[in-house]
Amino acid sequence: MATKKNWQIMLMAFLLVPLLMLGLSNPVQAEEKAQGSDFYMAPLYPENQTDQNLGYFVLKVTPGQKGKVGVQVQNTSKTSTRKIQLTPTPATTNDAGQINYSPSEKKADETLQHPLNQLFSKPVTVTVEPEKSKVVTFEYILPKEGFKGQILGSIYALDITEQKDADGQFALKNKFAMALGIVLSQDPEQTLMPDLKLQQVRPGLSNQKPAILARLQNQAPQLFRGMNIDTRVTVKGEQATKYQHKLKNGSMAPNSNFDLPISAEKDGLSAGQYTLHMTVQAKGKTWRFNRNFTVSEKSAAKFAAKTPGNQQPPWQKWLLWIAIGLAVLIIGYGLYLLGVRRGHKNETADAHST
Repeated sequence: MATKKNWQIMLMAFLLVPLLMLGLSNPVQAEEKAQGSDFYMAPLYPENQTDQNLGYFVLKVTPGQKGKVGVQVQNTSKTSTRKIQLTPTPATTNDAGQINYSPSEKKADETLQHPLNQLFSKPVTVTVEPEKSKVVTFEYILPKEGFKGQILGSIYALDITEQKDADGQFALKNKFAMALGIVLSQDPEQTLMPDLKLQQVRPGLSNQKPAILARLQNQAPQLFRGMNIDTRVTVKGEQATKYQHKLKNGSMAPNSNFDLPISAEKDGLSAGQYTLHMTVQAKGKTWRFNRNFTVSEKSAAKFAAKTPGNQQPPWQKWLLWIAIGLAVLIIGYGLYLLGVRRGHKNETADAHST
């Protein structure tokens, strides 16, 4: 009888473990893997290209100059015709602290005087047959007054080919893209130092998780790489670190900014007064910023409410309590059976001894 009861306990425990895991976990969405691209883009260097081996454009220009850059678009598919949209695009800095050569919805930095797309001709869309190529040429006109430092951007190519779905309807399925960098400079040998400013510090969201966003700005018309940032946040007037974040080997585009996220997911974003301490190292120079800021009760509640981790479904909470209750009952019943079994053994031993 005792052996049968033990099997019952093991079976119930086996059924209970998935319930506990379901009650404690959050739903996760899987990402669909993208297939390979069916086109390629290569630069056709003009005479003012400084280096023919770079794989992208670095052009020495003069004030008021009119020029052209060309790219060759190759359709690598053996069976399908591709429709490719090519767009001159200004470079920005994304919130991961890296130069971004693709189109961005963020507003241009206030210090950017000459966005690359405003100097180049309009976007072009080409249709390329299988295993064929086409040359696309863009014209540019530089400001007559000239400019300092660099103008940075790209020719951004996006595959907008429509494909038939299962119902025979045409739709844009997968979007493949590539960017070919462009650097314009009156003096390619000149390198300006970054000019970094801490613009603002505010509470917000990063990847739908509560965070403190510190906006760092590069006011210099010069790209740079190898940026390291060490950031920590303390309660105002205290020394203990409450939130922190480190960025290694970052980069920034000329005249750009980005919001460095300091995650508050672990401890939550609490209302109060804080101080941000930031140290930035790049190009052999160090910048130190300290900024007081406030997280209001309204902001703390707002961003906590938008956090997916704080939105556990009610049924999941009830299931967790039911699972815990069942676990307590099963453990109690198991201890009871063990006690009864030991009691029987003791009675048997006593009977033999007499």
